[in-house]
Amino acid sequence: MCRGAFGETVMQNIPVVDLQAFRESGLAAIDQLALVEACEDHGFFLLVNHGCDTQVQNVFAAAADFFAMPREQKVAVYRDAENPLGYYDRELTKQRRDQKEVFDFKAGGHISRNPLRHTRWPERPNHFRPALTEFFTAFTELSETTMCMVLGGLGLPVEAVENTMARGFGPAHTSAARLNFYPAQDPVPAAERESVTPLGDMALHHHTDPGAITLLLQDDCGGLQAQSR
Repeated sequence: MCRGAFGETVMQNIPVVDLQAFRESGLAAIDQLALVEACEDHGFFLLVNHGCDTQVQNVFAAAADFFAMPREQKVAVYRDAENPLGYYDRELTKQRRDQKEVFDFKAGGHISRNPLRHTRWPERPNHFRPALTEFFTAFTELSETTMCMVLGGLGLPVEAVENTMARGFGPAHTSAARLNFYPAQDPVPAAERESVTPLGDMALHHHTDPGAITLLLQDDCGGLQAQSR
């Protein structure tokens, strides 16, 4: 590690974890010490051979098509105070408005019993809902596997890890997924900007994600930063 331009700690060698090796051979196939240190010091590590490349490719394509649609089609599935699932373009982080558009969703067996809190799916693109549903299912399993690996690396007995992997985290867990899109211009129409918080100085300000674990995907655009301990 070294010091960056503003004095922050920069992780030069991101720990890489091979999920295929873990699935085939268990904890013995990974560097448990490096995994634990990555979690404790940075909260980040890189997963490879996760087996979800097709789902990732499909959901990136579906997201690009959705966010490219006219605004009136996107706001047809606008989220509100009663339902946090759907499209939104004026989210605040640290009391600053982000320059981003999002689509929040759940799928599969993790849909709320309250119909007012179901994902608001757009009619188009036609491949949008199938791609996101398949992605959600695959990444739910991937998150469970990753969490079990972390628990094992932290010293949880092997039997407990194996039981957790076999059982999963059950239907009660609160997994959710989000598509983020960062447009070059303010996504809020000029006529509506006086009634909302002004834009912040970043597309998305510093924050801590809710929940126990986040599986984060990035396209070929840079800019992602993580704060070390």
